[in-house]
Amino acid sequence: MYKLSKIFRTALQYKASDIFISTGSKPMLRINGDIITIKEHEILSKKMAEEYLLEFLTEEQKAKFAEELDLDMSLEIETEIKTKKPNETKVENEIKIRQKKKQKNKNKNVQIIKNF
Repeated sequence: MYKLSKIFRTALQYKASDIFISTGSKPMLRINGDIITIKEHEILSKKMAEEYLLEFLTEEQKAKFAEELDLDMSLEIETEIKTKKPNETKVENEIKIRQKKKQKNKNKNVQIIKNF
C-alpha cells in the first residue's frame, strides 16, 4: 500500500485528473480544470514529499528528479472505489457552487476540498 493511498482515494472519489505534491504546500488535485487544495492535509515537508514520491519511482525517474527537482509522470493504479451517494452529491453540489463563484471572480483560482 502506498503512503499516498488516502490521496489517491480522494483523487478517485472527486474524479481528479492530477495530483500535485510539492514541498511547503498541501497536496492539490486538478478537478474539472481547477486546482483544489486538500485542506485537511498537513503542509508537506521535504521528507514527507520524498516519502510519497520515491516509493514508486523507477531508478531513472529518481535520478531525473534528483537532477531537476521536478518530475511530470503518471501512475496507473488498479482499484475499486466505493463512494457514499450522499457524500458524492454533496461534493458535486459544492463543486458546482464553486464553479459559479469562479465565473464571477476569475482571479480566484485555488479552491479547497473540505471532506478529505
